Amino acid sequence: MGWGSWLLALAAPIAWKIIASLGVAVFVYVGVDSMIDQMIGYAQSAWSGLPGTVAQFMALGGLNTSLSVICGGISARVTMMMFKRWGIK
Repeated sequence: MGWGSWLLALAAPIAWKIIASLGVAVFVYVGVDSMIDQMIGYAQSAWSGLPGTVAQFMALGGLNTSLSVICGGISARVTMMMFKRWGIK
């Protein structure tokens, strides 16, 4: 058994674990990101269906800004979780 085959036998399981871990993390990130996009789309369609006076009162109350902050916070949290999973700090 030469050095090359020994190194290959040592590195192959580690490489497969890294690839599998990144694959699951990317799958989760893409899923949550599409869920957030769908949630934003539903909120926008519901917002456009409101009567004008109701939409104005809600805008005065800052509901549109609060929904933006909430969706941005969820997206940032998921991104930070994925960075932690990938080992990026």
